[in-house]
Amino acid sequence: MKIKYKNGPKHAPHIFYPNVAYIRGTPPSQDRSGRQPPTLYEKRDLQSGSQQLSLPATTRPLPALTDAPKNTQQLSSIDNETIADVLLITVTDVEAQAIFDLFPNRNQRAIAGKIYYDLGLVGTTRTFMVQSTGMGPVRARICIEEGIAALAPQIVIMVGIAFGLHPEKQKIGDILVSQQIEDYNQQKIGTGPNGQREIYARGDRISAPERLLHRFRVGRHDWPVPPDVHFGLILSGSKLVSHKDFRDELLRVAPEAIGGEMEGISLYEVGKRTHVEWVLVKAICDWADADKVDTYQMEAAKNAARFVIQVIGQDQFVRQR
Repeated sequence: MKIKYKNGPKHAPHIFYPNVAYIRGTPPSQDRSGRQPPTLYEKRDLQSGSQQLSLPATTRPLPALTDAPKNTQQLSSIDNETIADVLLITVTDVEAQAIFDLFPNRNQRAIAGKIYYDLGLVGTTRTFMVQSTGMGPVRARICIEEGIAALAPQIVIMVGIAFGLHPEKQKIGDILVSQQIEDYNQQKIGTGPNGQREIYARGDRISAPERLLHRFRVGRHDWPVPPDVHFGLILSGSKLVSHKDFRDELLRVAPEAIGGEMEGISLYEVGKRTHVEWVLVKAICDWADADKVDTYQMEAAKNAARFVIQVIGQDQFVRQR
């Protein structure tokens, strides 16, 4: 079944060259989904015999952000046909803007009364983004559930900003990838032998899908550092943390944790229930202490966004349907 668009589907065009023989790669053609898969071609001019490499239009550098009005279209029918391969979830305006800066030619699409941003093809991956209506796990859960129902993505990636836990070995702007996520709100508050308060973690540690972690680890090899990319346990809860003692308390409960944020618990809960692959990628913007400021949020959000886009542009990032 085909997706019906009000003004017709928009695919990034391939560039065809006169007097050119394509001697490596697949000639420009549509796959069974009707998409135009970008391919790296080696072209030879039949008149001069010279050779050069040419990238298709979908992998050329993105143009600079402009103030041109955005195109809003209503999808007339989704018919049971999958629209998105990957759905990116953002929460704050800073996180959304970091994605917008990479995709100035995005289209807005209204589906079931909610606005989704069609980013087009990243490599061969059809990519959409949606922004939650607010911070915290409750609103994030609603956003993710609605996005999965509307677009049926194979993969949901939450991208944005987080706090770091190890300033002695991490830096502002470093990227955190969730090998596991734990809800730090689920705790037992007990009493120690000397009457002191003791905290015991009671939440499950949920691991991200191994296939996705593999692709992000591969993506790290081609990533120019700094910023560094860290894989590990990310703590998630409903509290906005800006207190050193509370941060250190979290570390005593989970000393191996690499950072924390507020929405990841919803990501793994919905992913587990819907059998959609998921991963959280956020970059460090503060240390969750009294010196917490917003100064580095945009830097962190851009680092996380650029890394995610590099990874999902890998060949066959999504499974063949």
